Amino acid sequence: MRQIPGTKILEKSKFEKDDNVIYYFTYKVYDNLFIQKKEKADHYGLQSYIFSKDKLYVISCVSSSNQTIQMILDDIKNLHTNK
Repeated sequence: MRQIPGTKILEKSKFEKDDNVIYYFTYKVYDNLFIQKKEKADHYGLQSYIFSKDKLYVISCVSSSNQTIQMILDDIKNLHTNK
């Protein structure tokens, strides 16, 4: 029987930094859609969109560790873009 992956968004937010608007969300991925949602996920992910004056930056990452995703998210929150 083939497993169907499932996802769940953990956190989503929008904030401004250095006159840039940043949207992000973190999520977890299960290899089986029918697994109990309380159990540990197989992978964690982060999508971030940074809207500068005339540019769009996209940061995307996936890890087996939620701590790694949180460290990258902290780095994005402290990010300064060049003017």
